[in-house]
Amino acid sequence: MSRIRANTITNQNANGAPNFPNGITVTGVVTATTGSQNITGDLSVTGNIGVGGTLTYEDVTNVDSIGIITARSGINVSSGDINISSGKVGISSIIPASKLTVKGGSIFVGDNNMHGGSAGVIEYGGNSGHFDLKSYGMGGQTTIRMFTSASGTNAERLRIGNAGQIGLGGANYGSSGQVLTSQGSGSAVAWTTLSSGLFSGVALLQDRKSSGTHGGQPPNTSQYNQRSLNTEVFDTGNFVSLSNNDFTLTAGTYLIRASVPAHRTNNSRAILYNVTDGSTVAYSQNVYIRDAAVTGGHIDLTARFTIGSSKAFDIRHRVSNSDGEGYGHASGYGDIEIYTQVLIFKEN
Repeated sequence: MSRIRANTITNQNANGAPNFPNGITVTGVVTATTGSQNITGDLSVTGNIGVGGTLTYEDVTNVDSIGIITARSGINVSSGDINISSGKVGISSIIPASKLTVKGGSIFVGDNNMHGGSAGVIEYGGNSGHFDLKSYGMGGQTTIRMFTSASGTNAERLRIGNAGQIGLGGANYGSSGQVLTSQGSGSAVAWTTLSSGLFSGVALLQDRKSSGTHGGQPPNTSQYNQRSLNTEVFDTGNFVSLSNNDFTLTAGTYLIRASVPAHRTNNSRAILYNVTDGSTVAYSQNVYIRDAAVTGGHIDLTARFTIGSSKAFDIRHRVSNSDGEGYGHASGYGDIEIYTQVLIFKEN
């Protein structure tokens, strides 16, 4: 075995490192304590390389690092996967707070060119547990906003405000008492104010007379004659006025229930008549109150209709026998007598 022992080895000109044109084989350890080592060819290492400082490289096949790898110009993975078995990933974050921490900026999922036909998915695949979507603020206020694109135009569709309020198309949180209603498959949902009920008001009109006073005698049997209405008992919607047996209604849709008494009239029927337009709105059912039996009864009339402007109405009654108490027999109890009455509901 030969051995070379020297303090310094230089090239033949004594002005640089020695040259090994045919290569050099080292079976032990090579330690470079100072200076830079430049290798213009290939370096094949079958074992391990230990680097106490920083290893800078342009292209390698496999990297197994115990410490930190710093990629100054980015990482491009053309195939295969990035598998992080433990630890955290931070983007623009020195100390990641979770498995993936992005400080500022955005996370994009989808086609690189944003063309149609590609779908971006964020998916939770656990058998149990929950998927959280959180928006935190350090002492401030945060919101969660969701966007979709229509014909290439991105627009905000849904927002959850810092107090849990739901916004449509931005900060449209609706008002107290409103509900979300569907506008069909081609339109976004909308805030809708629910009405308080089917009816906005109700009114009651009556024909009142003093105790012992009969309802009156039908003037003839050949036509429908007007029945008396002289008292407005209540009107919660302020939509009716009463004058000379006619009641005038403001524009709207109405449901009317009228009760018309009759006494010994034989055939008997009532109608709701539009005085303003000169037309019959509705007929009651037929009632037969036999004269010979000296009996009385009530005719019920129900109608629903809509008017575009204020119009006057009345209740009319036709009989086939004109008895003296044909419009109702008094009870004589010492209080009041009530004959024709009309209950009116105005719809919302």
